[in-house]
Amino acid sequence: MQISVLIRSYNAQSTIKHAVESALSQNFPKQNFEVIIVDDGSQDKTREILETYKGHPNIRVIYGEHQGGLAAARRALTEARGGYVIMLDSDDYFMPQTLARLSGALDEQPEIAYAYCDYYEEFEGGKRHVKLKSIFETVACDIMFRRKELIAVGFWRDGFNFPEYDLLLRTLDTWKGVHVKEPLFVYCRRSKSATADPAFVEKGIAELQTAHPDRLKEIGRIRSYALI
Repeated sequence: MQISVLIRSYNAQSTIKHAVESALSQNFPKQNFEVIIVDDGSQDKTREILETYKGHPNIRVIYGEHQGGLAAARRALTEARGGYVIMLDSDDYFMPQTLARLSGALDEQPEIAYAYCDYYEEFEGGKRHVKLKSIFETVACDIMFRRKELIAVGFWRDGFNFPEYDLLLRTLDTWKGVHVKEPLFVYCRRSKSATADPAFVEKGIAELQTAHPDRLKEIGRIRSYALI
């Protein structure tokens, strides 16, 4: 198994099918990737939708009690069999060439730990192309990692609103990555998203500053979460 796509879902009945189908519709050999979905105790029709994928050769669905997105992401990683892993949140979606482009970059450079890409950001009918100038302008789902590297550092830690940036800060001196300058992922913002709350974002940045006082310059490069 070359790639594991990790999806965490919670009350995602309106978006989960689009996310899953974007993962299944990749221009990539079907036998070389799997989609692992951890449903975090959804109370709507998400489980009913996920049941329609029962028996699909590329999909494994895991149901659990509601423990939060961090726990769901960790569970998905423990179930992964691929040498490479990439997150996909249940309200976002991949472009058809996502897996091929990012895995190709990792294949070509065995010394790198991850490959990341540009992306589109959608909000209330608006759409913009985010051309990255720094790894800290990424979001959680546009980076493909070598699974062994994530396991070695313990993946995401508790105590952070932005555990994805904490991971990048922790590994800044030891990991190398490559930027694929192509929009391969669509990040769907919503007014009810956690990152739409200025207090959530402010707290998340403060947590990173406290944990990494020697990385204030890099923290300052983290992308803005002001609604577009």
